[in-house]
Amino acid sequence: MLESGFRSRVLERSADGETVVISHHGTFAEMRQLADSLEINDRTDLGFLKSLRLRQESPNLWCCECRYESDRGGGYANAPDTAYGKKSATLHGSVRTLPLAGHPAYRMCWDHQLIAAPGVSAVPSWWATATTEAIASESDRLNYRWQKPGDTPPRTAAGSWSILKTPTKPGTETYDWATYTITERARFRSDRAAGRMIAGKLNQIGKPVTTFGITGGSWKCDDAGVSWNGRCWVATLSWSRSSGDDGWDADLYPAEVTP
Repeated sequence: MLESGFRSRVLERSADGETVVISHHGTFAEMRQLADSLEINDRTDLGFLKSLRLRQESPNLWCCECRYESDRGGGYANAPDTAYGKKSATLHGSVRTLPLAGHPAYRMCWDHQLIAAPGVSAVPSWWATATTEAIASESDRLNYRWQKPGDTPPRTAAGSWSILKTPTKPGTETYDWATYTITERARFRSDRAAGRMIAGKLNQIGKPVTTFGITGGSWKCDDAGVSWNGRCWVATLSWSRSSGDDGWDADLYPAEVTP
């Protein structure tokens, strides 16, 4: 900020907060130097710098008008930085189709039929609660088995095994699960600079610039892109939160490498 020169101040107050406009006056060189030293969205004692403009008031007198904004309590909204190369983010929900066996409450009886040895007709107590194909009791292993619908029960010397219980969710192999998706965006002056932001990120476990207070699980990059919006190059990265708090499987997806 310039220490010399005339400055005027205008204060505006509305239901949304306060706006302070500081007008600095001096030569064109002084005002241009001031404008070049300021960054839009910088946080100051007056609020966030939201805009500035230079205007000529007389042949030798120029004005640099700086507009600062703060909320009703005198604080500052957590506005994203829109400078080149600075990331901002949006949050939304998306639906993923997942294997039924991966459901947190999965039961074998949902998509498997229980078969019994010849002469066995009693339904075991664990039929409705079993979560894996393993049968704990040795005697039960001799009398019961899980198998997929459509498979033919085995035949032994004592006779054929029979279908004791059919699946409770026949034909269901997947389920829909809504999760959070965060999309990061940043502006760049060149296509190469935008490409560097997204390079090597797809399928990697990492962390977006903000998670909007969402905790647990982990994030994986599922989409990336670079486009020209008519004024600058825009790079985007989309991150999906894991369906469970255990996070994405690190054996299947590599961790993001920080350059």
